[in-house]
Amino acid sequence: ESYVFMSNHVSHADAPALASVIPHPLHWVFKKELGRIPVFGWVLTSGGQVMVDRASPEKAREALREALEGLSGNHSVMIYPEGTRSRDGKLQPFKKGGFWMALQVGLPIVPVRVSGSRDVVAADTLRIRPGTITVEILLPIETAGKAVADIPELMERVRAAILSGTTGPG
Repeated sequence: ESYVFMSNHVSHADAPALASVIPHPLHWVFKKELGRIPVFGWVLTSGGQVMVDRASPEKAREALREALEGLSGNHSVMIYPEGTRSRDGKLQPFKKGGFWMALQVGLPIVPVRVSGSRDVVAADTLRIRPGTITVEILLPIETAGKAVADIPELMERVRAAILSGTTGPG
């Protein structure tokens, strides 16, 4: 089954940690600015990842729509609902795009909590230090039958799951 995985984001080490433990082919949602980084940006854009222009909500929605059309089998989407890396390690306010995307095709949202990655690669550096990164894949939250008006509730449920490590029933 396909899912929309949503993870907190505090370190450059998050993506490799997530990619190494989630057993689904992932299509990562990334900001347009990352596409301008030589080599890294080329790898992202040629590897089927989803580039969004945060300055243009309409272009961002179109990119997300195209990504959803390309999902098959157990291919899934990974998005950081905060929209960017947290500089202080605290969970930042969520953006609505990933929730809108999940609703468009009724995919369950899987909250994911990453911890320890700031100790391995601190904010604003690429220096790697020894440490342990923990990735907790939490219970899916169903979106079937939900509407755009339900996005605030879904956002709160995902936030609560990431903060507490559980989603509870549903």
